[in-house]
Amino acid sequence: MIDLLFIPTELSLWICHQIQPDIRGISDHTPLLFELLTLDFEVTKFKLYLKPGTLKYTSWMKEVSTVLANLGDAPPPGTLGEIEEVVGAISVVFSKTWQPIQ
Repeated sequence: MIDLLFIPTELSLWICHQIQPDIRGISDHTPLLFELLTLDFEVTKFKLYLKPGTLKYTSWMKEVSTVLANLGDAPPPGTLGEIEEVVGAISVVFSKTWQPIQ
């Protein structure tokens, strides 16, 4: 039996839980959902994006596209280490090109 939800006794009045057999899909495991009630607090939401058609957007797309195109010339990764290296390189490109924009 692995479909278990352990709730500390002291939190049992603060946690609402549900068993959702209808959304199980093809798995033989039933999703267990819980909601932890908390004190009210404000969450500040913001979204960083580049407006398409602007000079910053075009510059960022060009820089990222160039690096990704160069990665395409390399042989396909064959080992887990090589895959992690490629994914890391892609992550660095997105991060470095994004930093000056913010």
